[in-house]
Amino acid sequence: MIRALPKVDRRRVRYFARRQWRTVFIPFAILNVEGFGRSTVRWQHMETRWSDSHRRRLWRAPAVLLTEAH
Repeated sequence: MIRALPKVDRRRVRYFARRQWRTVFIPFAILNVEGFGRSTVRWQHMETRWSDSHRRRLWRAPAVLLTEAH
């Protein structure tokens, strides 16, 4: 007999997904020129996740950036 898979608890899935580090690509340096506007100078990958204990978003540089010589 074929049965349907049990329903996934979406709240639980989202809760665990928020606790994992995810890589995002964000504007890291923005140049603001008075009278002209602003321009994105540099984009950078950062890793972020939600912290339950601190109740805020945590940010860190990916390991690749830390090992590179600048």
